[in-house]
Parts: sequence; C-alpha cells; structure tokens
Amino acid sequence: MSRSRWPNTLSLDALSKRVDEVLKRYDAPPPVDEETLSLVPWGKDVVTYLEHRKEGGATEDCSLPELFGAIRNKIPYLTLREFHEGLRRLAEAKIIKLLPNEGALPKPEYALALDGKLMYRVQR
Repeated sequence: MSRSRWPNTLSLDALSKRVDEVLKRYDAPPPVDEETLSLVPWGKDVVTYLEHRKEGGATEDCSLPELFGAIRNKIPYLTLREFHEGLRRLAEAKIIKLLPNEGALPKPEYALALDGKLMYRVQR
C-alpha cells in the first residue's frame, strides 16, 4: 500500500465529519429568540422540557396534556387558553412543531385547533 492513500482517507474522514456537523446544525430547530420570549415568557421552559425529554430517550412526541402539566408545575397560574396561544406563537416562529394525534384523543380538552386539524402532540 502506498502512503498516498492515507492523506486521502484522512481527508475523506474529515469531510464526512464536517458534513455530519453541518447536517446537525441544519436539522436543529432555531433557538428561542428574545422577541418570542417577550410574547411567550414560558417558551424557554417548553424548549427545555422537550429537549430534556428527548435526551432522556423518549421516542414518541410529547402530548399536550403532558407538556401542559410540566409547564404548569413551574407556572401554576397558566391557563389552558394561554398555553394554547403560546404554543401557536412558538409554532409560528418554528420553535416547536404541533402535530395531530393518531386515533382517539385521550384528553380532548387539551387538543388545539389549528389549520382545520386538532393538534395533540408537539415536538422540537
């Protein structure tokens, strides 16, 4: 084997690593900006909860009842109506993604009507 192959192999490995880094940044959701935080003061709590949940190994999307309970533990005065309005704003800013439920809604009062669909799950 000639020595000229090693630099090519190393450069391919480096290029592959760089492509992986760029793809991770591209796939990463945007951070919560100050303007959105002024509209949704608990928005950072939503992002933190969803990220910790994912890091903890959760494979399914978070349900709105679960998320509401987690946020309400931190902000007990938060109403369901305020929660829904804040989620709409976070979704408009592309900080979270709201998704419809597959099948029946276990707790339909938490569903959020958006674009003619009942959203029941959220992901970051």
